[in-house]
Amino acid sequence: MIRGRLIIFSILIGLLVSYILTGYTVLLLILISAMIKTVRSADRRLTGLIIFSLAVVTIRMHAADDQFDPSDSIPEDSYLVEVKQTSWTVDGDRLRFQGFAMNEKVSHEVMVVHRLSSEQEKEERRALIPSHLLIEGELNQPGQATNFNQFDYRTYLNRKNITYVLYTNEIEDIDLAPSFLERAYKTDPLRQDLLNYCDRIFQPTTGRYIKALIFADRRELGAEVTETFKKLGIIHLLSISGLHVSLLIGMMDRIMTGMTVTRESKRLVFLFILPVFYIFAGFGISIYRAAMQAWIRYLSDTLDWHLTSLDCWGLTFCLAVFVRPVIIFSVGFQLSFLMSFILLFLSDQAFFRDLSGIKQIVLVNCALFAFSVPVLSFHFYELSWGVLFLNSLFVPYVTYLLMPALLILFVSSPLLALTQFGLILDELVRWVIVIMEKASLIIDQAMSLMVVTGRFSGTMIVLWIVFCILGLLQVEKSKKLISTIPVAALLLLLINVNTYSPIGQVMMIDVGQGDAVLIKEPFGRGSVLIDTGGLQVWNEKEEWQIRSNDYTLGEEVLIPVMKSLGIRTLDQLVITHPHWDHYGAMSELIHSFPVKTLVMNDFTKNHSAFRQSLSQIKEGALNVRIIKPDEPVKLTDQLHVIHDNWTDQTNENNQSIVLLGKYGRLDWLFTGDIEEVREKNIMKHFPELNVDVLKVAHHGSRTSTHEAFLKQIDPDYALISVGENNRFGHPNREKIDQLSGYPVSLFRTDENGGIRYTYSDLKYLDNYLQKKGAFNVMTDNDSKESNDENSF
Repeated sequence: MIRGRLIIFSILIGLLVSYILTGYTVLLLILISAMIKTVRSADRRLTGLIIFSLAVVTIRMHAADDQFDPSDSIPEDSYLVEVKQTSWTVDGDRLRFQGFAMNEKVSHEVMVVHRLSSEQEKEERRALIPSHLLIEGELNQPGQATNFNQFDYRTYLNRKNITYVLYTNEIEDIDLAPSFLERAYKTDPLRQDLLNYCDRIFQPTTGRYIKALIFADRRELGAEVTETFKKLGIIHLLSISGLHVSLLIGMMDRIMTGMTVTRESKRLVFLFILPVFYIFAGFGISIYRAAMQAWIRYLSDTLDWHLTSLDCWGLTFCLAVFVRPVIIFSVGFQLSFLMSFILLFLSDQAFFRDLSGIKQIVLVNCALFAFSVPVLSFHFYELSWGVLFLNSLFVPYVTYLLMPALLILFVSSPLLALTQFGLILDELVRWVIVIMEKASLIIDQAMSLMVVTGRFSGTMIVLWIVFCILGLLQVEKSKKLISTIPVAALLLLLINVNTYSPIGQVMMIDVGQGDAVLIKEPFGRGSVLIDTGGLQVWNEKEEWQIRSNDYTLGEEVLIPVMKSLGIRTLDQLVITHPHWDHYGAMSELIHSFPVKTLVMNDFTKNHSAFRQSLSQIKEGALNVRIIKPDEPVKLTDQLHVIHDNWTDQTNENNQSIVLLGKYGRLDWLFTGDIEEVREKNIMKHFPELNVDVLKVAHHGSRTSTHEAFLKQIDPDYALISVGENNRFGHPNREKIDQLSGYPVSLFRTDENGGIRYTYSDLKYLDNYLQKKGAFNVMTDNDSKESNDENSF
């Protein structure tokens, strides 16, 4: 009754969990259709079991939703914190780790953030990881995304059952020795002991890779190597996955076969070893999938259940989503289960087995890549073509050379450590690693393999999957891989849909106390970013305080937002004037993202602080266009510079480049930080100027947007880019009251987050967008809850 049917359970449960968590009606319709088809083809007992299972999952999920409703913050208090030692990370002047915080009022799993006060404290915290700490601090909910398609740290932590970040004021080591059952992290100290052992016994290079590929601890892998492998599309080789579990099982099986261990005894050994390996590998989802799937298979063989490989996969899937339903949103979960399903499904098909060995390898690589694209696009907005051909180069190297070498080195270390032979072996393994790293760097420098896709919509994901299935059906029918060329052409068109979308967008990006407005025109005609924002650094850091992984506007906000829209090259970056909150992220952005032209005026170009930032950009990396005050300039067909012959240089804000644009049905005025005297000058030169949308100057300060100017331009919408609770008191209360006296729809980034306007050149599509609501905001004024329509 069950054999061959567990895959049906997993599909139905996956649809149910996805519908409950997202509320997408299309998922409910697919679930109902699948249920009807399943019930019609199944016997009564199987139907009853399916209905019972779906009911249990539904109850389980609603019970989990009702367990805890966190408040925004909990006042300062003292907490006893059990440290998850394998999460202990010292970076510059910041210590961060996961822990379980307890006192007489609360008991929560938290992320602890501690500011190190001195270099001595940094070295002490790096040298010794305590098991318990007494911490005085305040619990706050993690920050959430305030821009469309931005990484949401709150959601990320909540899905790991972490509801608060504990910001410390005082921290003190506590000597406690709770029993095994009293610990929140029962096996973590043992895993940390193994990591410490690697640090003591092996060279730094081999130790890092042993920790990464055997114990799933990638914290010490170099950022350059990790980024290179990501660009080449082979980042999965630096994480424990089904590949590594299969290799471990294969090596142990051969060893036991050589020792004439019986098949039944080998099964028992694996039933014991696999859970132990899962524990010491850090409970990662990829390890869970591979280890649990293999464990169920061995259990099935031992108990004569006769489950198929797909049944084992389905049961593994069901157990994962039942224990932690939100795991279905994890990119690791999606990729691990999807890729393993494709492999199992193909290996079970007769047409695949009839193909030659080379054709099987090509089809597997292409199928794995194709089915991974929607996941990669949704989460990362880009993918690498390298996975199509570099897997064939690097996977054998890792499988047959690096992984066996690391396992042999680790297993033999108790006997050979620090002996001459052990040191030679360690050095040989180091060279195996060095060769792999150097080869990856050479390939990365020789060619660019990354392509920006933008975030796929639900419709695009469905179409992509349908086309992939059609491709497999075509191979099954013709037995020729070349027959998939028409399907491949359709997939290539889909990859470019976001880049050449008929929908244009004007987006005020929330960069805190600063300005950044992104314009993407329909059909890929062009993209313009007006200012970049800039994080203020009030005190110069000493060398020991500098962090290798710090928050930046370019990497964390601007680039992800642009990539999510399918922007591959920024055509023009306009710096309105030389204030840090308008150009601070410029050099970082240009260093990390292709920019064709940098636009500025003479005043900005000659400003000393700005020139210092400009000097960090490689000469010849982009074109520089200088705007003259008396010269009419057209940046694009839709955007031109207002030339009001302003020459007074006594006020830096009034040196701002002012832009007038026409997007969709609306006229836009982008004002930089101009103040009243410059506004009057513009009124003098353009007495008929009238716009629909005003980017309120200088973050809504008292000195800008005066009454006469507002009356003349008569906007319907006013947008203010301003940081929440900023030290300057922006926007000015009187200015908000003034705007409220006009029939103006007011949006501000400190309350609404990112602000997005959509339009199209196609009349029917533009009518639909206007009817739906051309302006969208990221967060609601009162609740501050996410209102991102693209959230999955």
